[in-house]
Amino acid sequence: MVKIAFAPQLKFRLAILSLLASFGAVIFGLYSISRIAATVGESKVKVAEISRDVELLDNLMEERKLYAGEIRKVKSSLPAKYYEISYFITQLERLAQNNGLVMEISIGKEKNEEKGSYASITFSLDIVGKRSSVSDFLSQLSKLRYHTSVDKLMVDIDVAEPVTEVEFRLFVEK
Repeated sequence: MVKIAFAPQLKFRLAILSLLASFGAVIFGLYSISRIAATVGESKVKVAEISRDVELLDNLMEERKLYAGEIRKVKSSLPAKYYEISYFITQLERLAQNNGLVMEISIGKEKNEEKGSYASITFSLDIVGKRSSVSDFLSQLSKLRYHTSVDKLMVDIDVAEPVTEVEFRLFVEK
């Protein structure tokens, strides 16, 4: 067996060197652990953001299902073809007849461009009949599935039977 003898000064230097190497290794290890902890923290934030986004997307999908039916209803209430407008006029005539009114219908010649993706057609109605019947007629008109907007409503009571003049717009697809 061979024994190697080191000088005390060399032993001291080797001990200091190994102490510094151990200290450096510990610092490097702590630095690596802190970087890993920071990366894990960032990953947790990203996972939380992704979870929130997934939840928002789920909510949007549910709202889409809810509003899809409403959008279909609105689209079906905007006539796009001539026969749908003709059917609307037939409904007007039937409502007037059911309320005991005499009605004359005038239709505007052109579509009026409205904001958004729709237009409107102007209708002028001259209605002869009792005010209560006209009121019932207008109430029933508002309950039809079509979107309308009354622009003008005038009642002339100076004649034997009141004459009501109504101008309204029927909204249609462009």
